[in-house]
Amino acid sequence: MSTSKNITIQIPGTAALVQNGMVSPSLYVLAILFFFFTFCELSCSKQPIASLTGFELVTGSEINPFAESGMIGELNKLTKELKEEKGEEERDIDSDAPALPNIKQGSQNIPANPYAIAALIAALVGLLFSFLKVKNAAIFSGYAGVLGAIALFVMQIVLSNEVKKAGNGMAIITVNFALAYWSALFCLLGGGILNILRGRAQNEDAMEVPPVVEFMSRPTAKEDDGGV
Repeated sequence: MSTSKNITIQIPGTAALVQNGMVSPSLYVLAILFFFFTFCELSCSKQPIASLTGFELVTGSEINPFAESGMIGELNKLTKELKEEKGEEERDIDSDAPALPNIKQGSQNIPANPYAIAALIAALVGLLFSFLKVKNAAIFSGYAGVLGAIALFVMQIVLSNEVKKAGNGMAIITVNFALAYWSALFCLLGGGILNILRGRAQNEDAMEVPPVVEFMSRPTAKEDDGGV
């Protein structure tokens, strides 16, 4: 005779997530860690030519989209081999390589992005206020997380427009935002919303607690006289 066992899995509801004070700090920590991973990739005709992590966007970086790798590198190598066969080594081997609009071959300096800086600072501020035991600390932490998510979203729009301007509106160069970018954005947004809800719940609980008043009956005159 076989016996069956029922396994019950309890999934925490929204109220439990809001009351748990370690969920939102964990989301902020994850958001900061995602900055170490690739946030965006530059592609030319669907071929990746460069990538930037979140911290490289914060501090600024130097990239070489025309390194001897990928589509451009292969074209340069093929051009060199063909010209060597024809005895034209003295000519510039990159003269027949496809030129990208308004982008020079070689290393390109990428300045620090102010929106990426704002998002990272917001994550750090949100994490700090998550542990402070002061009034409305959870709400301030939540606002920081939401502002950080907005900063990352604006960064995406600005970078996409800058790439379009660099390519004169042509679709030959595109920027794709990686999973780490979206994960950081949603971690900041989720941590911010949870902290705002937790802060409001704490304020409501503080207002609903009634003051404890003890009513003590005063002895009557008869009781003072021995109950006559």
